Amino acid sequence: MYFVDVLNEFECKNSDTVYVTVNLPIKIIDFKDTFGMMFYPNPAGDYLSFRTDKPVGEKIIIRIINSIGKVSHIEIIENTNSSIEKEIDISKLKSGVHLIQVNTEKSAASFSFIKQ
Repeated sequence: MYFVDVLNEFECKNSDTVYVTVNLPIKIIDFKDTFGMMFYPNPAGDYLSFRTDKPVGEKIIIRIINSIGKVSHIEIIENTNSSIEKEIDISKLKSGVHLIQVNTEKSAASFSFIKQ
C-alpha cells in the first residue's frame, strides 16, 4: 500500500491510497501433474529447458509471448511417443517477463517466466 500526496499550483494538497499487487513467478514452471511437462530455469538466460516425463502422444505448440502481447517465438513438437527433453533458444528475446502458452490437441496452459 502506498500513500500519494498531490499538490496543485496553489499548493492545495490532496491525498489518496494506492494498492499495488505484484505477482512473482515460481522458480520452475512445473505443470507435471496436469501435462507431464516442465520448463526451467526461471529466471532464464539464453536457453529455456522443456521436458516431459512421459510420452505426450500429440502435437505440442509452445508460444512465447512478450509483455505487449506479441508472439516472439513458436516451437512445434510433432506427435511423439517418447519423453521429450529440449532446449529452447531465447537469446534473442528482450529481458523481462514473458508468457509461455502451451497447447496440445486436448489441453492448454499459460505460465510466465523471466528472461534475464
